[in-house]
Amino acid sequence: MNADTRYTDDELHRFIDGELDKEARSRVQDLLVQDPELAARVGDYRLVDQAVREAFGDAEPPGGRLSNDSMRTGRRGIAAAALLLPVGFLAGWLGHSFLSVSKIDEPLTGGINLPVQGREHLNTLLHIDVDERAVMEGLLDRAEAILTAYADQDFQVEVVANASGLNLLRADTSVFASRVRTMMDRYDNLTFVACANTIKRLKERGVDVLLIDRTHSGKTAIDHVVDRLRAGWTYIKI
Repeated sequence: MNADTRYTDDELHRFIDGELDKEARSRVQDLLVQDPELAARVGDYRLVDQAVREAFGDAEPPGGRLSNDSMRTGRRGIAAAALLLPVGFLAGWLGHSFLSVSKIDEPLTGGINLPVQGREHLNTLLHIDVDERAVMEGLLDRAEAILTAYADQDFQVEVVANASGLNLLRADTSVFASRVRTMMDRYDNLTFVACANTIKRLKERGVDVLLIDRTHSGKTAIDHVVDRLRAGWTYIKI
């Protein structure tokens, strides 16, 4: 049995996050020098952890931040799930999936990492976590561009909103409520998903959350992203 097999995923993530005591941290550092497999495993976790931080590190539900423990737990969950993906897709996800709204006018095949199954597999998840009019408009433009460009193909587009990005899908706050409804009427293969965790936290603060009709909820944004990544979907962080 090599050193690699003696450490669980959680222990290695605790090492990466600096949560081990001095003695335990020193022991892992010594083993990293001795065991190339363990070093490679930790290196993979660091890459995924960095990508997840970019996607969720600044996510903040209206009214307050999640605790550090909650953020770390969620990050480790998605990181562990991402490492179950094929190596080729994971590399593409790390390199290309976190696209900004500035990419909005680029052709789909030029700006998005398509899954390894082939370019006919266009299922796409767009993720928003900020309450900024320009970003929301860019996201809707991007979704509509994908749906229009590949209208003759069988695929799905989903928009998942969490933190302050949930305001896009709230009937009482969204400046794009009418457009969201129109898009759902026009495209049968378009779904909007509201983060259950953000809704829960708003309700705990006494906020009455009224979602736009036909908006789905029930999972956290992180869980939804993990499920779609496992299924081979393209993921775009707006």
